[in-house]
Amino acid sequence: MQERYAIVCDNYLHFLFDRCIRCGENYNNSHENVKSAINYLCDLDSTAHLMIYKVTGTYYKYVFDKKFDDAKKIRQELLSLGCTAGVKNWPI
Repeated sequence: MQERYAIVCDNYLHFLFDRCIRCGENYNNSHENVKSAINYLCDLDSTAHLMIYKVTGTYYKYVFDKKFDDAKKIRQELLSLGCTAGVKNWPI
């Protein structure tokens, strides 16, 4: 169940950021759903199975805090390690 919730949170954050960029809407982490999704992902157990979702939570925390250089670093590190599935589609 944790993984299913993590997938929903990940997809929600990706969709919301993408929609805001396409529509020119302002975005930030002050919306309760954004906070909850990021917190859920960041608070997951540090198991190998859930680690990518924890990393995704940190990535989107940086994105919604508009710390794009930090978000890019996470994305670049994962790509350099060969973690391309899904990461290639990250918006920053």
